[in-house]
Amino acid sequence: MKHRKTLISMFAALVVAGGFFGFWFFHKYELAKARSELQKNIELKMNQQIGKDHFKRMEKKDLDEQTTAYIPVLNNKEDTNYLKKEIKKVSKAELKKKDTLVFFTFDKKPLSNGVSNYQLKKENFGRDGRSYSARKIDQVGRQFAVDEKSGKLLKLRDILKNEPEALLQLKNAMQNHLMASKKIPLDKIGILGGAIYPSDLEDTNFQIDEENLILPVRIPGYREINQVVLPLSSLANQLNTRFLPAEVVPTVHKPIKGKKIALTFDDGPSSTTTPEILATLKRYNAKATFFVLGKEVLANPGIVKKEKEAGHQIANHSFNHPMLTKMSKQEVSEQILKTQMAVYREINEFPEMVRPPYGAINKEVSNQVAMPVAQWSVDTEDWKYRNEKHITNEVLKDAYDGAIILMHDIHPKTAKSLDGTLKKLKAEGYQFVTVNELLHSAPTIGNQYFDEDDKRLIN
Repeated sequence: MKHRKTLISMFAALVVAGGFFGFWFFHKYELAKARSELQKNIELKMNQQIGKDHFKRMEKKDLDEQTTAYIPVLNNKEDTNYLKKEIKKVSKAELKKKDTLVFFTFDKKPLSNGVSNYQLKKENFGRDGRSYSARKIDQVGRQFAVDEKSGKLLKLRDILKNEPEALLQLKNAMQNHLMASKKIPLDKIGILGGAIYPSDLEDTNFQIDEENLILPVRIPGYREINQVVLPLSSLANQLNTRFLPAEVVPTVHKPIKGKKIALTFDDGPSSTTTPEILATLKRYNAKATFFVLGKEVLANPGIVKKEKEAGHQIANHSFNHPMLTKMSKQEVSEQILKTQMAVYREINEFPEMVRPPYGAINKEVSNQVAMPVAQWSVDTEDWKYRNEKHITNEVLKDAYDGAIILMHDIHPKTAKSLDGTLKKLKAEGYQFVTVNELLHSAPTIGNQYFDEDDKRLIN
């Protein structure tokens, strides 16, 4: 009897266990079926949006059990492997909850210029009983563009002219765009110097359309600002012609015939002497370049606007005249970018050139500043002598065709001497031009210019 009870108990346990395992296997079967159905629906949607011949599913061996990923069909095996690696990297960083499925898909946007933009997406699905339902769809930071003719990923070197300063020009344009957005206050604008911008011409993490270049950026303390939409017109001189909008013409300063000289004024604007200098320049139809200090722009509002309206060039001379080569990268950025922003507030344009205080520059500072550097070839030493005749004589003694003359628009004697200086130079046949006009071919980052023909690499 006892033996019989034991057999009955064992049989009952087997029935319960069998029922449990049967339920478990049935439940697993239902989940697998739901997952398969979900995958079919996603692929059907991609067939409709992308076209079945334009995407493929990544091999399961490259991903974990919870993840499925799709990539575009590309002609270049190297590009395909690169995309796989990027998706694996993003997938690995993903914190996946239990009973969650993750699908990496992408949006495709064909453009009229023969390029298609792609944006990687992440779709999360959570388990609801024996099925899965959508939880969240996010854009992943990864974006890329494909040349439809070649079927290859576009790289920055395909978009930009392959010049040594290309990435610094891009950094400068991105900084200007970020400052113009006014999302970062003036007292914190130096933080842009520590932001992470594209740093490799082989980079593919961008999109381009008929009007804009869309680039990623990382700014300390500003996680919400993660990309910059740069108008192609702001890169007119840097773009390869294929991507240049038809209505955009690169800026070219035609060489000016005859004797010419560039007058430059540092350390202003001054509320007392700069207006006097502007009046004298107007009498002689003379154009000049004003290298302004940011703190003086803020202290004397309206003067820079008058300089610009009179046709003069506005350039950057730092915020309060320190020795930039003795400062940290962050401090250099603050000096330059605060001045850029101060000028932008006045004239809705950013300076395109810098003159470092004391002419002190090295490669590290140049890379941080990311603008061409204007030096000088004739120093009047007006800060030292402050004598009208001496200042005029210094200019006349050393003047030559293509020279850059250094003066300061904060000294009364400089303002008083200018009429006599211009009168005598004009009698000798000189025209008075801005530094940009003097150099005519676009000045480049990483170089310093002492006169029309004296261009030196910054080391």
